[in-house]
Amino acid sequence: MMASNKNESVPVVDTPTTEATAEPTPTPIKVGTGGAKAHVVTDGNMSAEEKAKLQGMIGNANAQDTRAFVGQKNVTQDVTDITHKNTVVFTGCTDCSYTLKAYCTKVFVQGCTNFTLIIDSKVITSTAEVYKSDNVELHFNTKIATVQLDICNTVKCVYKAKDVFDHIFWAGVESLQVVVNDPFAVYNTSYSTFKAQDDTLVFERSQFKTHFLNNKLQTEKVIRLANGFPSTLREKTEFERREEDNINKLQDEMFKDLNIRMNRKVPDGPKVGRNEKCPCSSGKKYKSCCGKFA
Repeated sequence: MMASNKNESVPVVDTPTTEATAEPTPTPIKVGTGGAKAHVVTDGNMSAEEKAKLQGMIGNANAQDTRAFVGQKNVTQDVTDITHKNTVVFTGCTDCSYTLKAYCTKVFVQGCTNFTLIIDSKVITSTAEVYKSDNVELHFNTKIATVQLDICNTVKCVYKAKDVFDHIFWAGVESLQVVVNDPFAVYNTSYSTFKAQDDTLVFERSQFKTHFLNNKLQTEKVIRLANGFPSTLREKTEFERREEDNINKLQDEMFKDLNIRMNRKVPDGPKVGRNEKCPCSSGKKYKSCCGKFA
């Protein structure tokens, strides 16, 4: 019997080892000057520069995280992996249908074609925006106060009921259809319709407001007030009338308190028109000042 050699080497077989690799986490992208960092999580390819540009464009630079669906095609999906902090963005998607099933901050659609979005959950800011898209269908099953549509070819907005509809601001939309299911109403409008009535309109800049007026869907041209706030000529006129009525009521109360109403004398002189400045130098119109007691 041969003795075993203690120095004899024993062959070692290398066995491959596997290490669990974690999913790559999105890199925080610093945007803006506020010092905050925000994650842009995407389905699809998007460079860091594109993410930063997108973050700034949607007005979310120093706020919440963005969940972006980029360049998707032929996708039908329920979106559930979002939180109330997320702004949800769809950009460059074609032949897709998405349903939002969880709370989010805001919804933004850009450059999409043949695209359907169903909003079943609450949007914290109550705002949805669509920009440079074609053949988009939006279904609102929850309250959205402001829908903004800009430079789109065909858009259809379907509301579950009248109480989830407030208004739509739009500019440069070739065809807009609004459908309200309860009570049922269908309304169609377009930029071309208003352009035929007013040749001074500008496709990308002239803005309109579609909303219920006297229980009927109507569209009015938007004007900007001195403070930049969007309004309509009708709303501006009504506001000014209410302001004048309030001033008149206040003046009446002041005159009563001072017990001078019956003794007030109108300055002598030529007849003054109702809309001319009052000769008492108050700076008010005659009809709102001394003319009330003439």
